[in-house]
Amino acid sequence: MLMKVSESRFSILRMETSDRIRQRLKELGLKSVDISKATSISSGGVSHWLNGNSSPRGENLLKLSKLLQCNPEWLLTGKGTISDLHPDLERADIYENGDPPAHHEALVPFFEEIQLAAGAGLASIFDSTTEKARINLDVLSTQGVPAGAVVSCRVSGDSMESKISDGAKIFIDTRSTKITDGKIYALEYGGLLRVKYLYRLPFNGIRIRSENSTDYPDEDLSAEDAKHVRIIGRVFWQESAL
Repeated sequence: MLMKVSESRFSILRMETSDRIRQRLKELGLKSVDISKATSISSGGVSHWLNGNSSPRGENLLKLSKLLQCNPEWLLTGKGTISDLHPDLERADIYENGDPPAHHEALVPFFEEIQLAAGAGLASIFDSTTEKARINLDVLSTQGVPAGAVVSCRVSGDSMESKISDGAKIFIDTRSTKITDGKIYALEYGGLLRVKYLYRLPFNGIRIRSENSTDYPDEDLSAEDAKHVRIIGRVFWQESAL
């Protein structure tokens, strides 16, 4: 009897996002096609969520949480309670560019172009942008990042597939410029804004790693070369391109 209880607890601890999605579908009598309709994600993309090959992020996570009537943090991580919804999340709408933010949103600087002029000061570029990206306040609260510390841009290329898809909109915590090995950062190097895993190397060197390491081998920078790397911040959220 005790063994059965232990196994049950172990099973609960090992629940993944995909398990929680399937659980809510069953409890609400919904099917995978309902997810596609609610999020505009293809049936193949929904299958990836249900099979645990990928997890919903950004706006898609919020849309899915609304459909499944659950807390997005619980759905993604298992933390908190199922029904602990932010009161404004239930009334969330999609807003077009130029519309004022809703009371559950924050506007942060957004850069469509990922290429930066060599030698240009990043601070002045951030200050001069007129475009804004919307991010839900629930996301900022869950991640513990104040809106004033966030900038956003769009990623181009396949070097970070399948972690960050081509065309995804990423959100960056500009306070987090100290490298924690294995975290994803936005950095400026050689005049380009890049999104990569970073690792510290002995003697103040830096390793730059892509998710697609077969096509994009590691770059090991010496301490001298590492001086030219400007870490913009840690990537803490993304909204995949539809």
